[in-house]
Amino acid sequence: MTTCSPSYFAFQPNSTCVQFCPFGYFANPTSRYCVTQCVISPNLYADNLTRACSSSCTNAQFTFKSPTQSFGICVFICPAGYFADTRTMSCVTLCPNGTFGSTVNNTCNQECQQSQFRDSVNRLCQNVCPAANSLFGEPYSRTCVTACNSTGYS
Repeated sequence: MTTCSPSYFAFQPNSTCVQFCPFGYFANPTSRYCVTQCVISPNLYADNLTRACSSSCTNAQFTFKSPTQSFGICVFICPAGYFADTRTMSCVTLCPNGTFGSTVNNTCNQECQQSQFRDSVNRLCQNVCPAANSLFGEPYSRTCVTACNSTGYS
């Protein structure tokens, strides 16, 4: 086991201490090792610019924390199935209340595209309101509703 001085990290492939981990590795501040993946617990994300595991993603190019299985990485665009939440700077599977996930750009937005409906149940922008949830598209407010109003449109 390699033990390095405080400002260095152990690089296992050649048993050396390095100040900066080589490309493809990230400096883990907890273990003091160069690692290929940053473990989400304790909330560490791989920052490709600094090549370090960090609790936040501050690089303007890779600003969102994305959990992928058991490790995290800083990304510019959240992967499919996740949405960029600008409040927490994280990729989330469910957008916060009052925002809707857009599959166009994988972001949480207060509004949807003009052709889409705001679905408050699933917190998604929908092309068609989901019948499985007994929702109907209200054409004027562009929201998914549980019942049509007295004018009868759906």
